[in-house]
Amino acid sequence: MSNIVYKFLYKLYLSNVYESPYITFVKTTLQDIGLHGIWLGQDNITFSPVWFKEKVKRSLLDNFIQDWYASVDHDSI
Repeated sequence: MSNIVYKFLYKLYLSNVYESPYITFVKTTLQDIGLHGIWLGQDNITFSPVWFKEKVKRSLLDNFIQDWYASVDHDSI
């Protein structure tokens, strides 16, 4: 069900009919974690949902750790 709703909202986003906050969040998140290519090519890419979930999870965790280390480093100055 969620996949159907996502595809519907995505089509509305592409046709400039409605800009869903959820779709905007997905786009921004993918861009922030270096997966902008997946956002751009999602209609033409086939990949394992398990792989995608793990890739996003790992990328978010890596970004968090990197930001945390930067914050600790900055605070210790």
